[in-house]
Amino acid sequence: MALTALERYAKLEAEAQYFDGANGAPLPVIVSFGARSLMIADIDERSIAHWPLASLVAQSSLSRLPVSLAPDRASTERIELKDPDMIAAIGEVCQELWQSAPSAPGAQSAPPQRRRRWLWVVLAVVLGAAIAATQVDVRALVRDLVPPADAADLGVRQTALLAAAWGGDQPAQRCAGADGVQALDLLVARIAPAETGRSAGLTVLVLDHPRADALSLPGGRVILTSGLLTAGTSPEDIAGVLAVEATHISQSHPLDEVIAALPVTDWIALTSGAGLDADGQQSVLQAYLNPSADPDRPNPNAAEAFANLDQAGLPTAPLRALMLRLQAAGAPYAARRAGIVAVSSEAEGAAGTQTAPFQAALGDRDWLALGDICETRVPISN
Repeated sequence: MALTALERYAKLEAEAQYFDGANGAPLPVIVSFGARSLMIADIDERSIAHWPLASLVAQSSLSRLPVSLAPDRASTERIELKDPDMIAAIGEVCQELWQSAPSAPGAQSAPPQRRRRWLWVVLAVVLGAAIAATQVDVRALVRDLVPPADAADLGVRQTALLAAAWGGDQPAQRCAGADGVQALDLLVARIAPAETGRSAGLTVLVLDHPRADALSLPGGRVILTSGLLTAGTSPEDIAGVLAVEATHISQSHPLDEVIAALPVTDWIALTSGAGLDADGQQSVLQAYLNPSADPDRPNPNAAEAFANLDQAGLPTAPLRALMLRLQAAGAPYAARRAGIVAVSSEAEGAAGTQTAPFQAALGDRDWLALGDICETRVPISN
């Protein structure tokens, strides 16, 4: 069996310079690959950060060393790499990373995209007129016009807004316990293995907040709360939630939810590359903060989520039991995923009987580590 890029580079390490965004002096670090992240540790092998591979941002071109990388667009952190083997490995694992990197000084810039953006504007206006004149649902057409980079940027911005809204005086922080992050990576790989393609672009973060909730944002970003982890009684519970959210993302529903929360005038900004203004961002945020059990709300297909669990050798009963507990407690996630709470008999018939051999979603040690993931917390921009 051919090895994946990550498997080939599992033992690769390289020296780099780490800048935390607060202090001017860099820190010498060692960079290596985790299951789904770029791991950064000091020279004494103490973990500093785990940067999700799917959200890495190149801040410089490959034509000039050192190469500068950041964990996402909003972060003030960065590392500078000179090791050609590690740079090549990152380029292979994250094949789209360098496409948006700045050109080297003196290099010819990319052709302007103004014509294409004006085309998006015109098409968005036409779609708006179509809605006014007909009953056709054109969300899918609008969704396909949103540039992928803008969708990812929207997910990053909404993460920061959610952290601020949930945190009160101090924004909620990201849980970053090294062992817990590693356990979470293992759980994600279990329900969305790389060979299925379901894990492509998937980034899972945990925010430290007692609200029992999970949601998917544009750009393949899944947010779990520490309150939801606490509500889980087994790793199979959380695996079920991740299967639901991975299905939601695979069906492009996060962008559908954004489009449904916005007026037609904001569709133009969303599809033209101009980006949403502050009011538009707040409209989307409110839809996330106040989920309703609306039958027309985009929801992942229960049968597909259950089938994915079955393929992973995991039972579906823990997910159903967790959703019923959350519903009884009035937890936001139960309203957000009302279609999963009200599991249809067709869904149970499609995937209610486990066919793959059962294997625990996580071992006891990893399950405990996941429960302690919030012992270390960092600002959400990291």
